[in-house]
Amino acid sequence: MASLHVRLDDRLLHSEVIYSCIPFFGVECVVLSSHLEWAESIDGSALPATVAFHSISPEALGQEYASFQEMSALVLLGTPLDAEAAIGAGFPASELVLANRAQRVETQQVSSTYFVSSRELDVLETLVRGEL
Repeated sequence: MASLHVRLDDRLLHSEVIYSCIPFFGVECVVLSSHLEWAESIDGSALPATVAFHSISPEALGQEYASFQEMSALVLLGTPLDAEAAIGAGFPASELVLANRAQRVETQQVSSTYFVSSRELDVLETLVRGEL
């Protein structure tokens, strides 16, 4: 059965995703969609052979969704700004998991592992209100 899981995590593809999320959700396809500078270097080679991997810009995610919507998919977005771009381009994310966003200068904590800039907080609040 097709399902869609979306994580906001600036670590993108890491061991928790590979060893916990993929088996727990029965993921058939991982989609990486982020403007974080290191996102381009991730190739999915650490994924199990049974899991497809796609790397798509947030702006193209809405258009490309049809290519993986019939699978159980895990979409990895790096930041709230990636989520804003993807949803603004038509990606149908109705629920986002705030997994990790590193503490940086001039950020505020919104959960035990998630720190956001004022702009990112505005985006999250807009998403919560359903105004995107």
